[in-house]
Amino acid sequence: MQKIMHRVADFNRFLVLKKVKVGNFQSLIFLAFLFLLPISLFSQNLTFTNYSVEKGLPHPSVLNIVQDSKGYLWVGTKNGLSKFDGINFQSVPLTKSNDFVLSIFYDNYQTLWVSTSTELFKLNTETLMSQEVEELKNYFVHNVFQDKERNLWFATNFGLKKLKNGKVETFSTENGLPENFVSSITQDKKGKLWFATFNGVATFENGKINSFTEEKGLPNKNVNQVFIRKNGEIWVGTNNGVARFNGKKFEVPKRFEKLKNKKVVSILEDEEGNLWFGTRSGLYTDQNKILKKYSINDGLGNDIVNCLFLDSEKNIWVGTEFGIAKFYPKVFEVFTTQDGLKGNNVSGVTQDTKGNFWFSIFRSGLTRFDGNRFISYSTENGLLSNEIVSISKAENGRIWVATKENGISVFQEGVFRNFTTENGLASNEVTKIFVDSESNVWVGTVKDGLSKFSNGKFKNYKKAIDESELKKLVDNHIVDILEDSEGRIWVATQNGISIFENEKFESFRLGEGGLSRYLEINSLAVDFEKDVWIGTDKGLLKYLPNSEETDKYFESVLPKEQQNYFRGITSIEADTSNNLWLATNAGVLRFNPKTHDFKRYGKHEGFTAFSLNKNATFRDNKNDFWFGTTKGVFHFQKKKDKINTLAPYLNLLEIQTSAKEILEPKNGLVLSQTQNSLTINFLGVSLRVPEKVLYRYKLEGLDEGWSEEVREGKAAYPKLPSGVYTFLVKAGNNDGVWTKEPVEFTFEVLTPWWETWYFYIFSTFAFLLLIWEGKRIIVHKLEREHSEELEKITQEKKLEIAALQNKRYREELEQGARIQAAMLPSQDPNFEGLEVHGVSVFATEVGGDYYDFFPLSKTQLGISIGDATGHGIGSGLLVATTKSGMLMSVKNLEIESLMDNLNDVIRETASGKSDSAMALCYSILDIEKRKMITVSGGMPYPYHFVASEKKLEEIRVNGFLLGKSKWASYKAVETSFQKDDYFIFISDGLPEAFNELSQQYGYERLKELIFKYVTVKPSARELCNALIGGVKEFMKTRPQDDDITVVVVKVTK
Repeated sequence: MQKIMHRVADFNRFLVLKKVKVGNFQSLIFLAFLFLLPISLFSQNLTFTNYSVEKGLPHPSVLNIVQDSKGYLWVGTKNGLSKFDGINFQSVPLTKSNDFVLSIFYDNYQTLWVSTSTELFKLNTETLMSQEVEELKNYFVHNVFQDKERNLWFATNFGLKKLKNGKVETFSTENGLPENFVSSITQDKKGKLWFATFNGVATFENGKINSFTEEKGLPNKNVNQVFIRKNGEIWVGTNNGVARFNGKKFEVPKRFEKLKNKKVVSILEDEEGNLWFGTRSGLYTDQNKILKKYSINDGLGNDIVNCLFLDSEKNIWVGTEFGIAKFYPKVFEVFTTQDGLKGNNVSGVTQDTKGNFWFSIFRSGLTRFDGNRFISYSTENGLLSNEIVSISKAENGRIWVATKENGISVFQEGVFRNFTTENGLASNEVTKIFVDSESNVWVGTVKDGLSKFSNGKFKNYKKAIDESELKKLVDNHIVDILEDSEGRIWVATQNGISIFENEKFESFRLGEGGLSRYLEINSLAVDFEKDVWIGTDKGLLKYLPNSEETDKYFESVLPKEQQNYFRGITSIEADTSNNLWLATNAGVLRFNPKTHDFKRYGKHEGFTAFSLNKNATFRDNKNDFWFGTTKGVFHFQKKKDKINTLAPYLNLLEIQTSAKEILEPKNGLVLSQTQNSLTINFLGVSLRVPEKVLYRYKLEGLDEGWSEEVREGKAAYPKLPSGVYTFLVKAGNNDGVWTKEPVEFTFEVLTPWWETWYFYIFSTFAFLLLIWEGKRIIVHKLEREHSEELEKITQEKKLEIAALQNKRYREELEQGARIQAAMLPSQDPNFEGLEVHGVSVFATEVGGDYYDFFPLSKTQLGISIGDATGHGIGSGLLVATTKSGMLMSVKNLEIESLMDNLNDVIRETASGKSDSAMALCYSILDIEKRKMITVSGGMPYPYHFVASEKKLEEIRVNGFLLGKSKWASYKAVETSFQKDDYFIFISDGLPEAFNELSQQYGYERLKELIFKYVTVKPSARELCNALIGGVKEFMKTRPQDDDITVVVVKVTK
């Protein structure tokens, strides 16, 4: 289908360029023709990535391509110039109206020369400022070249122009050129210049010009390019094919006669020394002395090729009439029904002793591939059934296959022999077949255990009936079978693993020996160091035969980052370098279990199927790998899997400040306090797979270490304190090759006047003076008032006053309690897809805990939970301030900005009191995107129960208490969720509660309590009550020391 879409895209561009109306009858006929293209298009392996106007090119017709020292490609089209970073095109204007770009050249002085149909420009690639070259105005410059002496040469319609020391020297037919129209210039190893003209080839050496025409072997006088190979060979492309110079004349090697009558406009040599030829009727390459053609059927954007270019990462770029195409050999080739397979659902692969490949195909029988043709076998040839689920080979050349419901078959010398329950097989419903080193055939079944076929007889093994039968199979449903280096037979089942030796089984049930109770075992493998590996739905396990822990024989082996790629391992194979090749839900992974380095193979490498069949991976005798999928069989070709050794070209782009300024990131930059919130943008240019570029960065003076690997090229630093900082960034390519040295720059944030030493001295002096004067006045007043009161008040009056004060205090507390209650939600939110409940239990009449709900939209719900320092009236005021701030901000500010704003408000409200602060956690749940973002300042980590994995996780989000520091900043954490997940938010009063023995409840006991209840799927209210009740039961008669708050969210859809 991708080929058809290429044709449709070309047709759309054709309509735009030719201004054809779609309603035109001829257009509809042409469109119908596109969809009637031969079906063979579907079976091709695409090797090109195409970019055209829909990707940002100013015009589909690409005429020339070069690369600068920072990795960017510069692309000349019929409607202007573009700068390309591998993902985005940036148009670069040269004149008021973009022009037809004839040629581009990047010289040794890092200047880009751009020739248009009217002018020649020198372009600064940093500033994008261009300067017109007056000396060569109104010349049609087709090619620019810099010789070994750094003189510049220009090929024009009016001869050759040589620019040296600002002076232009002209060479034309009057000086011996065969033609004034010169199309290209190059220089050989000896320093001789070669020119392509429309009347043959010319050379220039020691001031003398020599010519070569058709009389000297040129296939055509119109020469488009002279090309010098790495070995010194000289080739030319003409309007009638190609020719090679033998030292005296030109000749056409025999196999290149196929290019006769082809207009060859460009020649290129790749990293392996293969020649490539761009023609007006497709792209040709000479590989292994065979001339191969690539066309639109192979993924090329268009068959009309204008130019070729080899970049620094050895990618080949092809400029065509309908865009630019990147070629890099895919490491995977795929075989489907279009190539000869009987079906695309390949359930197994093996290789016989003659080197033939055998593919078992579910519902389509068996196919043999000898490297050239496919031969299929089915029930018509004697197979029991076409529904084959597994395949294995024996050393004697036999091919054994297992069918879904009809038993097993063996193929030898062109004949099938079949076995069923009538012959002694445990069951006809088979899951796996395996031949060991002694040619014993092991057969796993769906529900009747294991069969062993040896010496013409079957012996069957089944699950133990009761616990007394300890040496039997752990389960009757067999998943995979393996022989280890010691000749033991491993059997993976639905309920654990059994190891067979000397007619006895050693078994490990799920929940024992390090196997999780909730594990799904899929596959087994043994590597070249004799280690046994187990692939599961949760990841990768390694068997520990000499474990010192008697209850643990299996351990999880996963990398620190991107562990989600290792979910759903359906098959494992090991290579001779002791890498493990894993078929997973995320595609194919190559994993080194010692270093934990891994590489993921996907569409960029040619692996386009993500539905891999269980235990359908095979390593052949060349150490290549085959993967059976529902979309055919994919062949990994090791020789094509070349590491991209070139790290990305790393470029610092710009700085965006809080004052909305754009600054250049350079050493010595000085920023004021109004500019102290920064976003630094950077870009790693890696053209091989630009989407897989990763970054790590740090800000010395603030960050303690490097950031985690990120894909986005920017780093944000809000509210930087005054000081000197150095920003450093590194980039890694698709193969994990990182820049050796980070790119860096140093800048300074100035100290504000109110933080200078002289302001501090003045403020301290004024403050002390104010305190002294205030104290003197207050003491004098109190002494006078006290003396007067003592004279008036009798002892009885004092008691009366005390009673009134106590009454007033109780009334104030009751009023505070009513206000506090008003601060909390009166009811739980009614929100589709979420069930929410919250509860607060206060230690005093006026507590410091707080929670609230904020419906932000039909799909978004905000939840806050907080804890003010202390208890009583003071904490209640902080809660009131927080609630007011939240109500004013939740719908107006981004979540991180909201916390910044609340921090400022509470800090001002606290008026510098050291004991006044607010802990707060705020989350926004988006039921449509299935994501929750959370920020926190000083609150306990929220808990997330992942129902699909039956796992309780902490959401590790950190931040300063609100009101404590004006430099505090808050970063959000994103969490994905699914149906039946729970989120539990708590205040510290819950885990830090004490009982009458002064024992603390603790976080571990809390997590056990949560896990105990969530597994039975309670309502949000039930879980809240259970958590409060569990803590109260623990406290017994001990009074409550701190407020306790719990908010529970249950995802219901």
